[in-house]
Amino acid sequence: MSTTFAHIECPRAPTVLIVEATTESGFVTYVLDPEHFTQIAADLIGEILNTLVTDGSWRYHGQDRKCATEFEVMRNHDRPSGAAVVCCNDPGWTAISVDADQMTEAGRAALQDAIVTQMSQWEQVSTAV
Repeated sequence: MSTTFAHIECPRAPTVLIVEATTESGFVTYVLDPEHFTQIAADLIGEILNTLVTDGSWRYHGQDRKCATEFEVMRNHDRPSGAAVVCCNDPGWTAISVDADQMTEAGRAALQDAIVTQMSQWEQVSTAV
């Protein structure tokens, strides 16, 4: 069992899909259409996803499994934090809140679907020693 890495990139030209996800050699790449995400959002979402999958609490099993946690990507219209992207990572629930000016609603839905599909092949495990 091994952990994997997540990577977000925002190409300069629109992609065929709003979000495309590929997995090769333990490296997940999400390609975001720049018409639906700002570069700021892409960079910050990438940092959050990379932290989530490399902190030792997730293991990959190479087959479809129900995710041990629930995952949500939200567009934040209120922006209470003053930050472009905020992550809430409670036991059993992960939510990434993105400033509504940094991501479209179509982008939010596509990214959430792509992440949930990828995470369904993972399970959360205890990091206690």
